[in-house]
Amino acid sequence: MNFILKFIIVFIIFFSCKKNVYNTKMLQSNYLTQKEIKPEQKTAVSFKDSIKVFHVYYDSIAFNKTERITAINKRLHTHFLEYQFNKGSNELRNLKNIKELSKSRGFLNTLTKDFKNKSFKEVSSIHYSYLEPLNDKYSSRISIEEWYFKDKQKAKYCFESLKKYEEAIIHFKTINWIWIYQDNKIFLVFALDHQVLSKEMQHIKQEIINEIKHSGTYDSVQFYE
Repeated sequence: MNFILKFIIVFIIFFSCKKNVYNTKMLQSNYLTQKEIKPEQKTAVSFKDSIKVFHVYYDSIAFNKTERITAINKRLHTHFLEYQFNKGSNELRNLKNIKELSKSRGFLNTLTKDFKNKSFKEVSSIHYSYLEPLNDKYSSRISIEEWYFKDKQKAKYCFESLKKYEEAIIHFKTINWIWIYQDNKIFLVFALDHQVLSKEMQHIKQEIINEIKHSGTYDSVQFYE
């Protein structure tokens, strides 16, 4: 009887030790697995930190397959962040108003009147983003837009009008505009607090040029009031 009791006790002790070893190995395995997936988690965070691109299409047939804003944003991401509209309820209303204004061609209609050129209404799609300098999180937003025209001549005609800005009466309180033209596209960079000659605005302008210069000739004009 004593022998059987001793055997049972030894068996229980052996089984408990084996279970503890197994649990220890499982914990070690989980820890190593967590260490291994850290780079993937970091990549996901980096993706969330990317600069969002908004889209508005006026012509469903003329889809812009050569959109460059996303690539330009990648160039800018080391010095700029996506502008956060959730800084206050007024900012969220601003974003909603901006989207509605884009859909209704509000800005394009004003340019049409000011420059007396109906070609501004011929924009087929606009891709746009809002940025803020990386080291100045309290700065107002800087907008970057890419206008796509189905008709190349319309794009050129609009840009030629913009180059004659001194002859136009422009109905905007603040004008800090950089325009870059190439083929059937016009890029626009503008801000309320950053003048066109500021390092931030010029940095964005240069990165747009760096992105498109290999695709052919381009032209630019900038002005402010």
